Amino acid sequence: MPLVLEALVLFARRRSQRRAVWLGVAFFMSGLTTISWFTLTLLPFVVTAAILLTRYGIWRDREFWRRGAVALGAASLGLLPFMLPYFIAARLYNFKRGIDEVRSWSALPSHWLAAEPRNKLWHGWATICRMAAGSGCFPGCCRFCFHWRRCYSAFAI
Repeated sequence: MPLVLEALVLFARRRSQRRAVWLGVAFFMSGLTTISWFTLTLLPFVVTAAILLTRYGIWRDREFWRRGAVALGAASLGLLPFMLPYFIAARLYNFKRGIDEVRSWSALPSHWLAAEPRNKLWHGWATICRMAAGSGCFPGCCRFCFHWRRCYSAFAI
């Protein structure tokens, strides 16, 4: 995802053919490496593109749209042989998740307070949460402490 966004920012700044090729290559490689992350990052890609289009005032720039469409279209055509078998298998074997399955496997806010039992440092943290094995999402307090310290130092005079 970072490479695709970097390629998009570079292409929005200067709409050259070289940067359009880099955007297409980054988009192709993103889809080729991990399909689930590729599909999850399409929405942030579109939102970032809208922000950049507004920031640089290039909504009506024909070169941006032409080169971008060619780059992303070529990348999408390149991804088609890799994505098509997944689509066919999903249709053939009826791979669809129901709302009950999604609800049962989604993390609740209490899961973010409970550490995995395998975690030696935070073992027993918030043990009042009764969860299935593997549903602890607690990342550790160091991440929160560094975040708050940075926020405090940014606003401190």
